[in-house]
Formats: sequence, C-alpha cells, structure tokens
Amino acid sequence: MSLVTKLKRRFFRAIIKLDRRSAFYAMRSVYMDGMVRRLNDSSQFHWDQFKIEKTPKKFEDLAGLFFCSPLSRGILRQDIDEAALLFKQISKMDAPRGVEIGRFYGGSTVLLCTAIGERGKLLSIDIAPKHQDAELKEVLERLQLTSRVELMIADANKVEMNDSLDFAFIDGDHSYEGARLDHNKWGAKLKVGGLLIHHDMGHSRKHSVQWNELFLLYQNILQIQQPCLEVLAEAGSMVVFRKTNVNWINLPPNNSRGLNTEGKQTKSNSYLNKEQ
Repeated sequence: MSLVTKLKRRFFRAIIKLDRRSAFYAMRSVYMDGMVRRLNDSSQFHWDQFKIEKTPKKFEDLAGLFFCSPLSRGILRQDIDEAALLFKQISKMDAPRGVEIGRFYGGSTVLLCTAIGERGKLLSIDIAPKHQDAELKEVLERLQLTSRVELMIADANKVEMNDSLDFAFIDGDHSYEGARLDHNKWGAKLKVGGLLIHHDMGHSRKHSVQWNELFLLYQNILQIQQPCLEVLAEAGSMVVFRKTNVNWINLPPNNSRGLNTEGKQTKSNSYLNKEQ
C-alpha cells in the first residue's frame, strides 16, 4: 500500500469518526452499489461459519449459506436466518393459533400467514402500522391469505383474548417496559410447549441488530423465568423460547432503566440498532 493511499485512508477515517451517520448517508447517495458489493466480498466467507449439525431437509435449514445481516432485509425487516428460523418453527405446528405483536410494513405477517398453513389462525396487532395496512390488505387479498389473519390496530396490552395460544411473536415496542408487558401478557396465554419468540433481542452472530433494553430483558428472562421458559433456538437477534410450565412467572419492572443486571451502563453493539 502506497503512502498516498495510507494517508487517504487515515483522512477519511478521521472524517467518518466526526459524524458516522452523515458520512454513511453521503456515501450511500453516491456509492450504494459499490458499498453493497464490497461489504459482501466473497473472501470473508468460510465453511467453518456454516453452523449446521443435522442433515438439512428444507430451504430454511440452509440460511447459513447466505450473508446473514441487515443487508438481507426488505419489506420483511428480518435478516434471512432470522426469518428462516421463524418460518421453520411455526411451520412445524399443526393448525396453530398465534399472535403477532408489531407488524410494521407487514412482511412478517405474510411470512406467518404462510407458515401457519390453511388451517392456522393469526391475530396481528399493531398500534400504528404503516399506511394503516392499506397496502398489506391488498397483498393479503392477492395472495389469498386474508382468511388466515385478523389485522387489529390497537395497543396489544389492551386487547383481551381468552383463547390459549400456540405461539406469540413479539416485535413491537422495543423499550424494556413495553417489551416486558408484551412478554408477560402473551407468554401467560401460551399453552405448555408453546413458543414465545422475540426479535431484536439476541446476538448469536456478527451483525445482529440487538437492542440494548431487549438485551437486558433477555438477561432477566434467563435469570427469573427459568422455571417456566427455556431457550429453544436463536438466529441473529431472533430468540425462540418454549414454555415449559403452566405456572407462569411475570417479569418485574426494571427500576434501573439503562443499566444491566450488574448495574453498569448498557452499550449498543451495533450502529444498526434502530429502524429509521
């Protein structure tokens, strides 16, 4: 590497450190295609990164063959291995009844409607979905999935439901308290053996979009709810819990907001920890 190249790199690193966000958007506006190609350079991938221990049976078992990162997100705001895990776990169930908390554009709604099959039923709740679901309703109608889902615009913690559930997918309020309330309310409604699934909570690989307060919630779930929940699987930031006991233990409020269980300030592990 020439001296001029080294000096150029030092200069641009210094500029970027001054304002990472502005630097990113400036680069994106003039060099987006090049950025994507170089971020996905083939030299960074090796077979030892392909973590699978059993013979793959379906496409979703092969998600590790891809570059699993937020760069694989589209209308569905999940990394490809996260979406594969969600689809795999739900599609195993026979005519499941489930709830989705938070749908944003509705990509996850379409995935879940497909995974539950013709006899499954999904209640999707969002307090402020994109465009009041106008586009999503058209898509569901075109795909003939409308009969499988009820779209509800409401506060999930004010929705009353007496039926027991096979699964609950939580991707709504990402504050500790908001996610805790969703976790307690819908986890209590699961059958024993039912799945409680959180997005943006884990950090099972590089480039996982883990939110700070959901990481704290994850720690407390492991410490407090061990008698009634177990971790079944993880991919990226997706964490799948399985209910193991009919006696549900509610998580208490966190009175030290922004602190982890050791009382230390939480820090982000990703510049991508917020959807814009």
